[in-house]
Amino acid sequence: MTTIPLWLQAEEMYLNTLRDTCDELRSEYLQIYNLNKNRLYQLKLPAIVMSSVAGFISFGSANFDTRIRTINIVTGVISLTVGILNTVETFFGLNITMVSAKATSLALQMLSQKITLELSLDACHRSMNGILFVRDSFNEFEMILKEAVPIYKSKQAQDKILQMNKRMSSNNSSEIGSPFTTGKHRMILNIDV
Repeated sequence: MTTIPLWLQAEEMYLNTLRDTCDELRSEYLQIYNLNKNRLYQLKLPAIVMSSVAGFISFGSANFDTRIRTINIVTGVISLTVGILNTVETFFGLNITMVSAKATSLALQMLSQKITLELSLDACHRSMNGILFVRDSFNEFEMILKEAVPIYKSKQAQDKILQMNKRMSSNNSSEIGSPFTTGKHRMILNIDV
């Protein structure tokens, strides 16, 4: 005898809100990715071009014995500039932030799609009980955010997260929750077993 998974309307409402939050945070992390990618291009492309020019000047300097000192100074300045550009990129961690933001965006998209798929099925065809799926989804969401770069840098991002938290708390019923705080982001969920 197969049992039909138990799903409450409050669980579905919570999952809808969690899915919406995933979608909004995904777009935020995608913006962080694009911003850092553009900054990285602005630093890397000039460094590559200048390194190529410095190599070309150094290679051709053997033919210009009278101007060797000038060529050495120009090559030194170019090498110093390339070094500064690479140091700025490393200091700000643009590559690490870019990769982390992209991974977070993809993970949030996958979680959103998982929730959408589960909610699109009739309750009798769902893989598990509602409360278990809510816990599983929230744990996955929490793990994604623990590994993500924080997006609290701007006042606008802070306001957006506060709005999401208010919406989450207004959609929760007494069966689902009271405030629960994760490491970097505040979410609403406290389920007693």
